[in-house]
Amino acid sequence: MDSKLLYAVVQALESKIVWQQNGESEWIYLGYQNKLDIEKLLQKVNKFFSEEQLLIKKGRRDSIETTKNEINKNHSILDNKTTGYILCNASFNKFIEVSSIDIIRVGEKFKYTNL
Repeated sequence: MDSKLLYAVVQALESKIVWQQNGESEWIYLGYQNKLDIEKLLQKVNKFFSEEQLLIKKGRRDSIETTKNEINKNHSILDNKTTGYILCNASFNKFIEVSSIDIIRVGEKFKYTNL
């Protein structure tokens, strides 16, 4: 998928994400000595996403398609030093947002129901 299209799709869905609550907040600290604990993030990614294909929304020109296997081999894909990003599955219904200050939140797209 083209970087600009991926960025636009995830951007449009952001307001429809229901973030999981963890106590009083939806954010989880994954830092260790002022840097992101990649091992903890990888555990979260591998447990939360059942699909192999993942999408990473960073910016209009650097959003990418990747796989869990590629992320596990090349941790630099998950670098959050300059800006945060959102990981999502190819179905666009599960999301992990990674902030540039070493916190993450996990959520799913809101499911509409007929009441």
